[in-house]
Amino acid sequence: MAEALETLYPGIKFGIGPALDNGFYYDVDPGGRQISSEDFKKIEDKIMELARQGNEYRREEIGKSEAIAFFKEKGDEYKLELLEDLEDGQITFYHQGIFTDLCRGPHIPDTGKIKAVKLLKIGGAYWRGDDQRNQLTRIYGITFQKQKS
Repeated sequence: MAEALETLYPGIKFGIGPALDNGFYYDVDPGGRQISSEDFKKIEDKIMELARQGNEYRREEIGKSEAIAFFKEKGDEYKLELLEDLEDGQITFYHQGIFTDLCRGPHIPDTGKIKAVKLLKIGGAYWRGDDQRNQLTRIYGITFQKQKS
């Protein structure tokens, strides 16, 4: 979803995006734009377009200074803040297609395993649970390894 969001909303910034027991979510800062449930179809279509490319999820262990330089250049203060809490030797990037993310993983081997996606709901979440910080947009979704029969 993150790669699709970055493609559709250039300049979007990413907080955290963990896997859940039944799906996932990602907290994003769309930079003054609104993302609503009315946008779900467009986002789902982009996710599936990217999934059909079958891009491998590639894990990379990276040094803290290199990770900081990457996110400074990208202008993503949320990832920079997350890096403050990490030590060298604990930092991993995942790459797929044109997207790179700070992530512990693991991931499925490649995007081709995704055969269907459904975005479920949208809400707000304060950055790091602090109501004195920016409110991000939280998008929940789920993917499937096969289309409904």
